[in-house]
Amino acid sequence: MSFIPPPPLVFAVENDIEPPPLRANPTIAQMRQHVEESTKKHKALACLQNGVSDVIFTRIMACSTPKEA
Repeated sequence: MSFIPPPPLVFAVENDIEPPPLRANPTIAQMRQHVEESTKKHKALACLQNGVSDVIFTRIMACSTPKEA
C-alpha cells in the first residue's frame, strides 16, 4: 500500500511555489500561514521518505526537493 500525500502537499510539489515574504508588522494569522506554506515541501518530502523501502529511501535522501524525488 502506498501513501499519497494530501492535495495541498501535492500542489506545493508540482508547482514549486515559494511563499511570498512576510510584510512589515504581520498578524499572528499571517505568520502562521507563512510557516505552514514554508513547510509544505518538507512535509511532502517526509511523506515520500516514509512510504518507500530502504533501498529507494537512500536514493531519495540524495534529492534536495520533493519534485526531484
